[in-house]
Amino acid sequence: MILEIPAISCDHCKMTVERVARGFAGVRAAAVNVAEKTLEIEADPDLDLEGLKKALEEEGYRVAGIRS
Repeated sequence: MILEIPAISCDHCKMTVERVARGFAGVRAAAVNVAEKTLEIEADPDLDLEGLKKALEEEGYRVAGIRS
C-alpha cells in the first residue's frame, strides 16, 4: 500500500514518517520515497488505516491519497 504525503520534503521528514509508521501496530515494513512524496507500507490485513493516518497527521504529515 502506498500513502501519498505531500509534506515529505527531506531526510528528516523521511525518518519521522518511517518512525511513526514502523511503530504503529500492524505495520510490518515502511519505506519513504522523498522524491515521490510517498510512504510504502507492508501491513497486516487488520491494520487500522484511519489510526495510522491520524498518527501521521499528529506529526504534521497529512495523507492526501492511498494507492494499493
